[in-house]
Amino acid sequence: MKGPKVMTVHLTSRRAIPLVAGIVIAALVVYFGWTSLTAPGTASIVDVASGKIRATVPVGKEPEGVRVQPDGKAVWVTGETDHNVTILDTRTGKVLGQVEVGRRPRSLAFTPDGARAYVTSEVDGTVWVLDVPGRKRIALLTLPKGSKTMGSVASPDGKRIYVSNGRGGTVSVIDVVTDSVIASVPVGTRPWGVAVTPDGRKLYTANGPSNDVSVVDADRLTVERTISVGKLPWGVALGEAP
Repeated sequence: MKGPKVMTVHLTSRRAIPLVAGIVIAALVVYFGWTSLTAPGTASIVDVASGKIRATVPVGKEPEGVRVQPDGKAVWVTGETDHNVTILDTRTGKVLGQVEVGRRPRSLAFTPDGARAYVTSEVDGTVWVLDVPGRKRIALLTLPKGSKTMGSVASPDGKRIYVSNGRGGTVSVIDVVTDSVIASVPVGTRPWGVAVTPDGRKLYTANGPSNDVSVVDADRLTVERTISVGKLPWGVALGEAP
């Protein structure tokens, strides 16, 4: 089994560095790796303290995006092959429901208030807007031509959803009030993962084939820097270093 590689990017100097303690703020960059999938179409609840699997639950085939509701009561899992989202009780693992979405849903992002979820559909180049309490579809957004919607993240103030467009080479900005695309920013080659800083001022995209990370000014919506990293970066997670 081949596992993923990780490294950090210092957010002040914008340079790639080894994962070490003592960095105030760092971005965790995850690289694509192959791993065995012993139970296709399932999600597992893992006890963090012991590392043991508490339960394994059937979900949509080829589960990809996994997000916990802001209130912590449920976890939503996208099923790429079944084109749906499965909703699980975080405590028991019980399936609470499923919502059909577009083809090949890759990720989802909740608004901070937990009212809506935005689900990307790569094949269709669309984003489904779901009502979280009602667990139903309420809107369908079509992104610019050539978009292959992949990663997604909400801005901290809940006013925007950022969506990486894979082969489209851009990040689109969705206005949550109007549910419309207000801009698309060219970044690196085939952006996959996307993350936003806690203050909402910077956006980071992991650009697989170009082996770099784009740093986007969220106010000006322009790339202010490109950071060379390892091979095929897949995702970015921001937070304090240990």
